[in-house]
Amino acid sequence: LLLAFGCGMSSAAAELLLDGRAKALDAWPVLTALPDPDASLDADQALQQLPRFEAPRVPAGNFGPRSEVMWLHIPVRVAMPDAAPAVDPLVGLLPDLASRRADHIAWILDIAYPPLNAVEVFVYRDGRLQQQARLGSQLAVEARALPTRTLAAELKFDPGRYDVLLRVHTQSAMVVPVRFVDPGVFRFDESRQLLLHGVAIGIALLLALYSLSHW
Repeated sequence: LLLAFGCGMSSAAAELLLDGRAKALDAWPVLTALPDPDASLDADQALQQLPRFEAPRVPAGNFGPRSEVMWLHIPVRVAMPDAAPAVDPLVGLLPDLASRRADHIAWILDIAYPPLNAVEVFVYRDGRLQQQARLGSQLAVEARALPTRTLAAELKFDPGRYDVLLRVHTQSAMVVPVRFVDPGVFRFDESRQLLLHGVAIGIALLLALYSLSHW
């Protein structure tokens, strides 16, 4: 399992810049990882082990089948957006996201692979834990950080540098396509997907009724 990690650390020196210019950012180019075979590390201990984290030499976002715990590190630098975001006409669909944006810079950490069993998110600044969230298919939807299709959590930042740690453990393939998304863009994507699902269900019901009428 350790063969999937290389010695090259060029991406580890980089940071994911969240300044509002890009509305969705893939975290993989700056992500590093550390296997935890005996699940012995807590978040504070994992933070102390950052020099041991390495850039994964696997296909982007895909660690393959793994039963061990994997710690992921994403170095983030947050800057104040140049301008206030436009009013989102879809704000009513997920009002909780919008209501908590006023005092901080909000970003959505999004993992577009719902089968992951357990993901814990820890946000550190200057070595101090600022936020944490629990995600994963083992949690009831209402117990997750956000009740959305994907595994997502709203993170609130002040300008500055942060270390975002993810503790991932799953019995499925460890696929972790993690990105940071502007809340407005995330809400729009969610509403669009819900609309498409509704249309698909409606078409299926119409076809079923048509078939029954010709039975």
